[in-house]
Amino acid sequence: MSLRDSRRVLTRCAAVAVLSVSLGATLLHAAPAYADLESDLASAQAQLESIGAEYAQLQEDLADAARELEIIKGEIEETETQLQESQKTLAQSAADDYKGGGGQLLDVVLGASSFDDLVSRVYYANKVSDAQAEAIEHVQTLKAELEQSQAQQEQEIAAMEQKVSEVQQNQADAQALVNSLSEEMREQLAAEAAQNEQLAAGMQSAEDGSASTSDSPVVTPPASDTTDDSTPAPTPTPDPDPVPDTGGSSSGTSSVGSAALQYAFTQAGAPYVYGAADPSVGFDCSGIVSWSYAQIGVYMPHSSSAQREYVMNNGRYTTDISQLQYGDLVFYPGHVAFYVGGGQIYGAWNYGRGIGYGSIYDCGTPLGGGNI
Repeated sequence: MSLRDSRRVLTRCAAVAVLSVSLGATLLHAAPAYADLESDLASAQAQLESIGAEYAQLQEDLADAARELEIIKGEIEETETQLQESQKTLAQSAADDYKGGGGQLLDVVLGASSFDDLVSRVYYANKVSDAQAEAIEHVQTLKAELEQSQAQQEQEIAAMEQKVSEVQQNQADAQALVNSLSEEMREQLAAEAAQNEQLAAGMQSAEDGSASTSDSPVVTPPASDTTDDSTPAPTPTPDPDPVPDTGGSSSGTSSVGSAALQYAFTQAGAPYVYGAADPSVGFDCSGIVSWSYAQIGVYMPHSSSAQREYVMNNGRYTTDISQLQYGDLVFYPGHVAFYVGGGQIYGAWNYGRGIGYGSIYDCGTPLGGGNI
């Protein structure tokens, strides 16, 4: 072999060697990249599943807390009503006693600076009949019960605020994670979520966080549940996506309930705010009901238990779910919503879920329903 041929062979070998090394390096680099993709995907899925499990539990906790607050609110409303009636009865009794010759009460009555002061003065002056003494004790008992319920309400609200903060943090974590993923990874996770409840809940947390219209939901009850009469009522608009009534209920329609429901539809997507019944703030479950009825000139108390009692005493009420009519109110322990047919309800749910539709069994087994 000539020197020239030897050089050609060496050159070719060198080229092959360089190509082999280059190809080997490419293959070695590609394998880890594929492994990293799979690893990153598995890590993201695991994190979202963990976030989703927490999110589902927080949503359940918030729903329970909202129901508990509704029950407490009903108890407060009922106790306040009883207290007012008892105070009126006691005041009338003292007035009748004075008019009937009970002049000894004159100094006591005139010297009182408030109703509580009057009760204290009359009671401790020992110038009351047995009936009046019993009435005074009843008033004092009701006041103590009311104060206890209000203190419990404040504790529940504080607990609710903490849960809301945890929900917001969960949503922020889910959003940050999903936003860090490539479009391809999001699509793969979305496909996997169809068969994975925890993963689906994690992705839902990210979606709810993105769709949230309020960074800090208000949970303190407003000073008054009354609606400002100076604010003109909005013009009701038809339900943009009515649910067909498909055999799950009677074919009738509650005329009063249907009219109120049309106003409730105008607040679709409004945030859940405990104790609120104001379009500029938000609504709780009984708040959207009382506000909607107020728009058609119908009084409805602001607590689910009081609304249920009101319907039972003043209208048509049934425990047979198959007899519910479009526009009826559906009642649960601590919850109320409008029935819209097809086994669906519409109303305020809980934090992170605005006013909208849901299954009639999303809140448990209904106690019953009806309308005035």
